[in-house]
Amino acid sequence: MARFEYRDIIETDLPVVLELIRELAHHEGRPEAVTISRQMLSGLLFADAPVAYGIVGLWEGQIVGYALLAKKFSSFKGHKIAYIEDVLISDKARGNGLGLKIMQSIVSKSRSMDCKAIEWSALDDNTIALGFYDHIKAEREIDRVHFGLDDQGMKNLLRLK
Repeated sequence: MARFEYRDIIETDLPVVLELIRELAHHEGRPEAVTISRQMLSGLLFADAPVAYGIVGLWEGQIVGYALLAKKFSSFKGHKIAYIEDVLISDKARGNGLGLKIMQSIVSKSRSMDCKAIEWSALDDNTIALGFYDHIKAEREIDRVHFGLDDQGMKNLLRLK
């Protein structure tokens, strides 16, 4: 098996990472959802107070995957949690055991961020991902429903009386 390694995303990786973000959106059936630019991603990752952290996975020296993380916390447990916003191994590199390798890399990165847990979500129709997460013994949340508001939803909420 070829050697897999990971490292933090650097500025020159951004064009490849953006292509992988587009690949993930296409995989999820919503390619039109990607509106982020290189400058926006750079600001999220490399600002004085970054809101996101990223790693790239390299196989045979080429970037074939990435993960974007954000910190959150548990008020009940009193510790930091790494939230996986995105994780992807490119179609061209799948089937080589790299999913496990990038998840292990995420654990290492999360620990370096002083996080004591990792959380993420997956689309309920992504049977391949769900099967993989079951295989690595990730716990499924069954007692919560996740919600969200986009920018327009936040504006609408502010208008409610």
